[in-house]
Amino acid sequence: MNPLERKKMKRVGWILLIGCMVWCAAECVLRLLGFGSPQILQPSPTLDYIFMPGQSGVYRGCRYAYNRVSMRSDHEIDRVLPPGSRRVIVAGDSIVNGEARTDQADLATTLLDGVDGMAVYNLSACSWGPLNLAAYFGEYGTFNATDLVIVLSDHDLWDDDPTLAAGEKLGLTADFQTHKPFCATWEWIRFYAYPQVRTWLGHPIQLPPLKPQGNLVQRNLEACAALYALPIAQKHLILHRTQREWRAKTMPAGERAFREHAAQHGIQVTLLDVSPETDYLDNIHLNRSGQRRLADTIHALLKQDTSPAMQIAD
Repeated sequence: MNPLERKKMKRVGWILLIGCMVWCAAECVLRLLGFGSPQILQPSPTLDYIFMPGQSGVYRGCRYAYNRVSMRSDHEIDRVLPPGSRRVIVAGDSIVNGEARTDQADLATTLLDGVDGMAVYNLSACSWGPLNLAAYFGEYGTFNATDLVIVLSDHDLWDDDPTLAAGEKLGLTADFQTHKPFCATWEWIRFYAYPQVRTWLGHPIQLPPLKPQGNLVQRNLEACAALYALPIAQKHLILHRTQREWRAKTMPAGERAFREHAAQHGIQVTLLDVSPETDYLDNIHLNRSGQRRLADTIHALLKQDTSPAMQIAD
């Protein structure tokens, strides 16, 4: 090897060494920031997707845990209900789930669990609607629950059919990851840096559009009717509004339809009373104080008390 070639090889070696050092430093920083251990979803032919059962971890500073039937709850749920006990399932989408941005301890269901001797379970996943929830109970059963609290939003009236979506959202964004990344640096590049660059360039990543599938409104209302017909003694519907819907000061069309349909089935409807100024992480999702207000609302319904809901202790 002549001197020029040796000089080139030395330069390449230095470049590789510096690159490895930069990667190691980035990996350490991102791990300290909580990247690298996201919640994992898996495809389902009937539910579209579902959280991988039995997983737990800490992601971006927030703890998460799922039991063996994919509920975001710290304890398992048995098929047999112990005599004299009360089992509550709170069902919904990312409002109930809290996403990766909400610590397990701050979820409304965690705040309620054990209060007045109740066992409270969190049945939810991002973007789930009535069709997903009805399909879950059809596949897994009701676990002999005594109470069911359903949390819906206006947009849930137009949710797509999970059997047609077939997991198409999986792997597209940070909220729909399907496996643990081999390193935090790659996760940050793939799900945070790259989408941001595309947004800056005017080509943001888009989730798959709804597929033509008949009357979505009718299908979602039929799924709600299936939920209301479940063999669970007490059922409640809580309707949630976005920040923009609160500020518009008019009842959204989907909310109106859910109210009228629930009334036809004798289901009590409650509007979640939260502040658009202090109780949201973004336009849709609740922050820590919003989750606490959701817990208070659920507790008031379960107590069936007309007086103000007993506040859940800090």
